[in-house]
Amino acid sequence: MADAVQAHPEYQVRLRLKRDTEANWNTANPVILNGEMILVDTPDGLRIKFGDGVSTFKNLEYSNDVILIDDAVSATSENPVQNKAVYAALQSKAESEHSHDNASLKAAGFMTPSQFNKLFNIASGATKVEGSDNNGYVKINTIDTAVYIHPESHTLSEVQGLMEILDNKLDYSDTDRLMTNEEGEKLAKIEEGANNYSLPIATASTLGGVKIGKNLTIIDGVLNGPDASSYSVATEITNGLMSADMVKKLSGVESGANKYVHPTTSGSLHIPSGGASGQILKWKADGTATWDNEVSYAVASKTTNGLMSSADKTKLDGLPDSIPDAIVVDDAMSTTSENPVQNKVISAVLGDISALLSKINGV
Repeated sequence: MADAVQAHPEYQVRLRLKRDTEANWNTANPVILNGEMILVDTPDGLRIKFGDGVSTFKNLEYSNDVILIDDAVSATSENPVQNKAVYAALQSKAESEHSHDNASLKAAGFMTPSQFNKLFNIASGATKVEGSDNNGYVKINTIDTAVYIHPESHTLSEVQGLMEILDNKLDYSDTDRLMTNEEGEKLAKIEEGANNYSLPIATASTLGGVKIGKNLTIIDGVLNGPDASSYSVATEITNGLMSADMVKKLSGVESGANKYVHPTTSGSLHIPSGGASGQILKWKADGTATWDNEVSYAVASKTTNGLMSSADKTKLDGLPDSIPDAIVVDDAMSTTSENPVQNKVISAVLGDISALLSKINGV
């Protein structure tokens, strides 16, 4: 019986060749691995080089003319690098849309751009080097490897000049040397972190030292001012201490008070002092007045000015609101007068009487 054909697993993979510009390849000029194919973007188009594992990029010849590569999935492309086979495979093997998780330390998946960049920058055959807990060792691919072991002892020839320095205690003020006992004791008395500090002089904006001025003393670290008894009480022309009366007077002054002087111009004067019951203010001059007795007036008469009496006021109120300016009375007999008080009626009556008398006298 023939042996059964062993089934091989199928994997859906995408291969990505190294590709860069011709200028970048020339700058890096790496050795191309044996059988490795790289893609080079030249000014004329895309070209290929195959590595031999020995020659650098510059020493390898291009193995083709310009390659035309499909820039989209096509089933009919005739370009030298076609994707129609890939297209057909994808049609039968994969759905039109699907996704994969990114790869991690615990699970397979797609490589992220940052992972690719990290891998791309690692040289071929690189090792992992890290620090070791052992002195003189480093870890190469997790294995401790000795890089330097300090000898336990030295011969005298290895430390030439050391004995001379120890015996003569040469003073190398400008070079490194051993420390003397005196210098060691001096260093031991210096506090850790100490510096060569210089206290600045205090100013309005800088904290610092204050020099002792006039009439000031320092006793046991305490700054003392002059005795108060050495100063006199201040006057209007001499500086000095404030007296108790001055403090009392100052305490009675309101905050923000000023020395106010009332104006003396017209319209700003106060009522004058003085005056008594029954007096009134009387004009004296522009802006001023004076107290004076109130003037009294008698009742007016036909010949003397005065106040109106209550009887006259009652009589006045009884008059109509409108009266003639004057009443003109005829001063002679007239039959044609137009005055308000006329005598033409009297004249007519008298005429009738005169005519009657004439008749009587004629009988």
